Amino acid sequence: MRSVCYMIFLLAYQLNAASIDFTQSTIISEGDNYENVNVYNDGSLIDMVGGTITDSIRLEDSSTLNMSGGTIGTVYNGNNATVCISNGTISKEINSEGTLLISGGIVDAWGFYINKGTTTITGGNISVDYTKFYSDAINIKGGNIDFGIVTGFGAVINIYGYDLICENEYDNFIISGYLLDGNPFEMTYSGGETEINLLPEPATLSLFGLGSIFLKRKYKM
Repeated sequence: MRSVCYMIFLLAYQLNAASIDFTQSTIISEGDNYENVNVYNDGSLIDMVGGTITDSIRLEDSSTLNMSGGTIGTVYNGNNATVCISNGTISKEINSEGTLLISGGIVDAWGFYINKGTTTITGGNISVDYTKFYSDAINIKGGNIDFGIVTGFGAVINIYGYDLICENEYDNFIISGYLLDGNPFEMTYSGGETEINLLPEPATLSLFGLGSIFLKRKYKM
């Protein structure tokens, strides 16, 4: 009886540890509670269907996070790692250098930083205070999105929708219209050299600094 109780205590401690390293595939479910999670090794898959990571999860190597529930404070996505968010909540920050796919869930955070890799947003509710775009592959197709103050440099941002326009207001560029899923979209950009493609509208906007804008129209042959 004593050994059984001891094993139960160890299991409970593991599922509620302050910090933990995962080097193989694991499921995080309702009732699991961690402060920090680090994920290593190629092929490691974290399937998060519930639970809480109060501070952060950091993914390295070619690891993957599939998030369909639960709450995470901050997501750090390494160069070769992949994060897929279909449900659940991010409450502090996303900092991505790998592949980021958002199709649902809630990102209610103060920071949204896309430094490298490919990011594709097709759904979800995103409301952040501050956004930085540096990646050359950012695809925005749907979702209820409020990026807050947007800056960046050297990024390529592809916005898929209709009735998309770009207006110059003081030192900012305001892009507005509707995304493919019908959600209204507005983004105020005040960064450096960045290419913004409005798709499928036949227009490419290249923003250089804050003072000039070049419009190149493409025609189908």
